[in-house]
Amino acid sequence: MAALAAALQVSPSTALRMIDKLRATGLVDRRVNPRNRREVVLRLTAAGRHPVEKVLARRYEESGAIVARLPAEERTGLVRALRALSRAADDTPADPDG
Repeated sequence: MAALAAALQVSPSTALRMIDKLRATGLVDRRVNPRNRREVVLRLTAAGRHPVEKVLARRYEESGAIVARLPAEERTGLVRALRALSRAADDTPADPDG
């Protein structure tokens, strides 16, 4: 929960309330990690995956429409920039404090 709270930039108690609400609506499953009982494992349920997939599909569609409006030369530059950004992200430590 602490890692989730940090990623969302909220307090651990707020993250817990958010997860409890998602769990109550059947969107996530929360279990204790059997290998480390101090950890909690969160997973989207099938019902939880559907809205995520729907939102991502809409975002991809909207992004594609915006990129399609760019002139070809600018799209090429955008692709290069996004690849560089992706490489830089791969070199970034996952831990924000690390």
